[in-house]
Amino acid sequence: MSLSQSVSLLTFDPSAELDYNPYYAITFGVAPHWRWHPKLYTSASLSFSREVTQPDARNRPDEIWLSDTKLTFGTPGWTIPGVKLVVGGRVTSIFATSPTSQAQTLNYGLETALSLSRSFPVLGGLSVGYGGSVRTNFHEFTTGELEAPKIASCRGQTCAELVNTGVRNSQYQQGHTTRLSLIVLPWLNISTSFGVYLSHLYPDASIEGVSNETLEPVSTRYAVSYGFGVGLTPIQGVTTSLGLSTFNPQRTPANEYYEPYINRYSQVYLDLRLTPGAWF
Repeated sequence: MSLSQSVSLLTFDPSAELDYNPYYAITFGVAPHWRWHPKLYTSASLSFSREVTQPDARNRPDEIWLSDTKLTFGTPGWTIPGVKLVVGGRVTSIFATSPTSQAQTLNYGLETALSLSRSFPVLGGLSVGYGGSVRTNFHEFTTGELEAPKIASCRGQTCAELVNTGVRNSQYQQGHTTRLSLIVLPWLNISTSFGVYLSHLYPDASIEGVSNETLEPVSTRYAVSYGFGVGLTPIQGVTTSLGLSTFNPQRTPANEYYEPYINRYSQVYLDLRLTPGAWF
């Protein structure tokens, strides 16, 4: 079980942009984990999020959003003799219970992931890792849809084109992340991460009689993530984390790169995680 609080960095600086748009959200998550074999496990995850500040995308100030429901089968890792490299993997089924996935008409997602890690005898332990994943999405439509036509007075079949957003969904996704963590003391650890994510879109529709063509068609979206955190474990089964998390598009609207780690998408978070299984 976890309780997370997230605040955007721009919340602390009202003069950072022309419009002041603070963000503060609380998320409660449940993630049961069952290791039914020393090298095999099953887990699930679901979270509930509520934005405390005035939300941009929600209908009511007190609206609680669900995340997607995930069910995972995996292995914590097998050690390759000689090189001491730990190889892990997992397969995750993703069910569209979040409003975002439902708006994209997602029916089901399947993700396979591979992880590589190596530990070194530095202080309490230095770990270097890489994770790669490939996800396949199964949507009802190749583009997202709205709950109602953009023109409220429009009714019937003639409004079908007004319900479609025209923004193509991602058919395939791949992610590549690197992570570095260091155990400074038995109850203190620090970590940092960097990731690159590619979303491959559904093909464009070919419509007879439409002559306009995109000069530079975009069939792939790129995103980047950065992370830095400090974890405290005062007692067994209780972990507190304080850190910085950033997930942003690769390019700005001016076709420039965003600043790494700290930019307009950065958030600071404070997490409290409880693992009841460690108490018994």
